Amino acid sequence: MGICQRTLSLILFLVGVAASGGADERPEARDGEPAQPEQLAIVLDLPVPDQQIRQSLPFVNVSGRAGSLPFVASDVVLLLDQSTLAAVASGLDVDADGKTGRTRSSVTQWDSFEKSARQWSSDSGDTFQQLQLKIARALVPRLAARQNRVGLLSFNFRARALGGSSVMRLTEKPAVAVPVGKPDAVLAALEDFPAEQKRRWTDLTRLLESGAELLDDATPSTEPARPRALLLLSFGEPSAPTGVGWSSKQAVEQARLLGKRGIAVWAIPLRSVDTAFLEELTRGNGGKVVPLDRLDAEFSVEVPSDLRPKELEIENVTQHARATSLEVFPDGRFEALVPLEPGANTLEIRAVLADGQRTTLRRQVHYEPVP
Repeated sequence: MGICQRTLSLILFLVGVAASGGADERPEARDGEPAQPEQLAIVLDLPVPDQQIRQSLPFVNVSGRAGSLPFVASDVVLLLDQSTLAAVASGLDVDADGKTGRTRSSVTQWDSFEKSARQWSSDSGDTFQQLQLKIARALVPRLAARQNRVGLLSFNFRARALGGSSVMRLTEKPAVAVPVGKPDAVLAALEDFPAEQKRRWTDLTRLLESGAELLDDATPSTEPARPRALLLLSFGEPSAPTGVGWSSKQAVEQARLLGKRGIAVWAIPLRSVDTAFLEELTRGNGGKVVPLDRLDAEFSVEVPSDLRPKELEIENVTQHARATSLEVFPDGRFEALVPLEPGANTLEIRAVLADGQRTTLRRQVHYEPVP
């Protein structure tokens, strides 16, 4: 897709025009590839895998959510990339002043970055940092409209020379962190965001870890679990703390571990780069890469008010017993009581959406009756 079309799609997103025609549409084909249907997912909160149940009543509480739309009734943390590239020109007229900033020709060598970051671009309103902030400001209301709670995190390392030599060391810089909650606090932080600084790197592994900590702190043990996701605005491969190659491997491994904890990692590439690293970062944990020209389609405000599956069945297939007191809510969440028999029990959740998509999830629990 050409740069003009990508720019137009991004502009439509930033000004809030829903060009996709609704979030229930399937993504259009790109580069001659057939459109891929959205995957129907069942997120099961209770019971946990292989849960040991020891009680007098032969029932287990089953709760979770079934649906095909991401970022609905979830906890989401926006991760902003504040590496050196944030202070250079994005190639887009971000501030809509009729002129597009360009990175100054003098900003090409290591020593040149010692100049004020505001001098790196001919228009400080068109930098990658301003692009990130504008995208984030457009994302937060759309996420809020889907009943999500939102947090914000920015983390970087500042590079400093040792004794005026060319040898550099990395010193940790405090993060901009907003706990997961209502969007007002995030929007306020975006309006009061720190200005661009001297040359620095983003430690992506630490950024993912810190984002996961915000998600862990978001839901008290007394509240139902919610789907969780990290949404990364990124320039591509990280260079800290130990160079591009090793730092990238560390970040991918961290994303894999987060996937095992039920945390999806999504990535928005901010520039035209090889997305192989971001594809690997998001693979297998429930996330994916969303190009700038797909933001409007992926995060359309027009979300169906009722996300309940067309059909939902919960059964203990070990004893062929259906769930009792099954209740399904408009956002796709469900609760039910399922009968148990002594020993191992296999529970099966089957869901069908209005368009015919089907999925099945099984979970085993062990029941020991007590007097």
